[in-house]
Amino acid sequence: MSKRIYVKSRKSQMIPKKITRHHVIEAIKKIEKEGIPKKRMARLYALSFRGKKFPPKYVISVAAKLAIGRELTSEEFEGGKQTNTFLRKLGFKIIETAEEKEAHLRPQAIKKTHHNERCPECKRTILRFLKENFGEAEQNYRFDVGTKPEDFRGTPFYKSLVKIYKALQNYRGFKNFVKTKTLPHCDFFVPNPGLVVEFDESQHFTLARKIALENYPEDIKLGFDKKRWIGLCEKINAKDNNPPYRDEQRAWYDTLRDFALQDLRISVVRLYSREHIWCTLDAKKKDDIQWFQNLINKKLSSSRKAGITKKTQGIQIGLAFPELKNKNHHNIHHFLKIIQNSRQNLDLIIFPEGYESIETESIIHPEFVEKNKEMMDIIQKYSGISRKFNLSLILGISIDYKDTSISGGGNDQYCLFVTPSGKKALYHKHSTSKFTAFFDSRWSLQNNFPVLNVKDKKVGISICHDSYISLIPRILKTKGADIWVNISFQNVRTHIWEAVLQTRATENNFISICTLHRNSKPSKGEGKPQKEPYAFSKEGKIELRELTKNLPLEEIPPEKRTGKIYYFNTASYETFSTEGISESNIPQSAITISITKDKYGSIKIIGGDEKFVFEKVSLKDFIFKPETLWKLSLKNFKRNKITLFSVLAKSREDWERHKPRVEQIIKGRVIEFSTLFVFLNKKKGDILLAAYRSSNYKSSRIFFPYHFPFRIDKRFLKGMESIFKISFDNRKRNKELYFKRISKMINYLQRNEQIIFS
Repeated sequence: MSKRIYVKSRKSQMIPKKITRHHVIEAIKKIEKEGIPKKRMARLYALSFRGKKFPPKYVISVAAKLAIGRELTSEEFEGGKQTNTFLRKLGFKIIETAEEKEAHLRPQAIKKTHHNERCPECKRTILRFLKENFGEAEQNYRFDVGTKPEDFRGTPFYKSLVKIYKALQNYRGFKNFVKTKTLPHCDFFVPNPGLVVEFDESQHFTLARKIALENYPEDIKLGFDKKRWIGLCEKINAKDNNPPYRDEQRAWYDTLRDFALQDLRISVVRLYSREHIWCTLDAKKKDDIQWFQNLINKKLSSSRKAGITKKTQGIQIGLAFPELKNKNHHNIHHFLKIIQNSRQNLDLIIFPEGYESIETESIIHPEFVEKNKEMMDIIQKYSGISRKFNLSLILGISIDYKDTSISGGGNDQYCLFVTPSGKKALYHKHSTSKFTAFFDSRWSLQNNFPVLNVKDKKVGISICHDSYISLIPRILKTKGADIWVNISFQNVRTHIWEAVLQTRATENNFISICTLHRNSKPSKGEGKPQKEPYAFSKEGKIELRELTKNLPLEEIPPEKRTGKIYYFNTASYETFSTEGISESNIPQSAITISITKDKYGSIKIIGGDEKFVFEKVSLKDFIFKPETLWKLSLKNFKRNKITLFSVLAKSREDWERHKPRVEQIIKGRVIEFSTLFVFLNKKKGDILLAAYRSSNYKSSRIFFPYHFPFRIDKRFLKGMESIFKISFDNRKRNKELYFKRISKMINYLQRNEQIIFS
């Protein structure tokens, strides 16, 4: 009986780990000189290096000879995913050659073939038209949006989503059809002016989708005809039972795109795949361009943004996001290479607090800091970069005192702002620093709050906890700032930082930005690592995109790649609208409150069975005119830990219209003042809203009447002292000088500040 002999396939071997990036680069040079054998040409993928393409598998074969002494045959290891993954880990770019070849097929050639709605050229044609009309467009773009109804708690459309979700669950009994934490990609995204185009094929028109659409609120603004889409669902009645719940899942994700993206100020337009043979259009013909533009505008006319007929202008802002654990995290060359290789023309690049540092053994007083040689060298260096790249720069500079006898060691923080035209400004931090700007003998409203132009936009700057002092961004706004940049150092408590930055954007009607270092290994007590920098408009969080994605950075080895750059264009965020704010569900039988006459006492809730109990806490009822709702002054809250805030609302409807912005401002105010806010309807005495700081680390909690009664922990009601402490000079503790300058800031605002909201 003969024995069976098992031979292990050589093809299953792994690529030798000894192959390094250096070996691959040397292999490429060798291939350039000697050429590529006909049988080793690539069909699907190519390694792109310095503008040339090479077959990935053959590159590995040649690199192996340099690493292990012999060239690998094509049978000894797998191509495709294994080879591509190996090369990508070494920092090389892999592209699909087949897709590039197909992209150049002429529409005329496709006309002759049998056409169906899955024609790949149709989608490529739409992408070309979007780029022609709007300048920039991306396919298969993914937004950082959740997929469960609870992810949207607190939004105006939360209850509608819950209703739709339950209706889909009840349709066929599938309860768990959501299988991903993040919303799957959209078909096309146009960043400027903020537009998503969905290409709906027949499988989207199901009875599940019909159920979802029929549960949409009547007042929702859509970029497609809802009645027509329901009719198509009835007519086509598509079924996809792989997996069994696929119809419900697809209908739910389509619903989220219609609702959630609007919350990001992004309009969603839907095209039906069969309403036109899209690949017959020519992006070079004026008539076809006009036809496509009219089609998009027609669908947009019923959506949130109407009549977009031309590219809007703004400034392109980049936010550097260095990785702090990397010893080369201050490698400016890496970030400049990203900018050079990208197709985005940035107007402004922002680096974090303390991006550059000066170590010193002696005190550098603020009045002499600009004459310090190291500071002068840094200013000269970045001024040169600004001119060379025609790019404005903002970055933090830390003065590190190693001698503990100097105010216990520590550091002092500055922010440098330079423009290509040669303008420059140096901002001195006002808080949580060894020597704050408040104690600079030259301090003045004119010099300490710089605002510089970037193209036609005015940009103001500050640093980290300065954001807690609302007077600073308000003064910058009064000086004309359209954009406020508040750089920070590293991990922060996200919910607190977001609340403050969003509040500043809302109350000042400008864009607020914060970039910082990413520290993937934070120390105990520090916040969690950030996913990306922060940017907010008056209406909500700004969608940032990664500039570093898919860029050819072969010249920089992976170990020296020290971070990412995110970017956005301001054009989509320069208008403020209250459209889309839905009514809140405050009960008609609202609970009233009464205040005892005692100086120290309690607030009693009429109709409730508990009390707010405060011992030795001063109470005062502040009554403001409606416009001062948006201009709460530090002066008013100096001594009070509890604030009863009466709103002169003409009606409940008037309050409903303003409530979303009030909520956002109060989230920041609660952090800023560490106090309790109770909003009353002055005429009726109804409680409209209450908010308070619930712990040292939680930004705020907001309650409506139906959450009453509730208890407040007075340990977290610290009042204005919580802000004053972050700016006291540890050495001088000169409160008199501090309050004198705070008063100057308040008086300046009272003379110059315009009412933002009416």
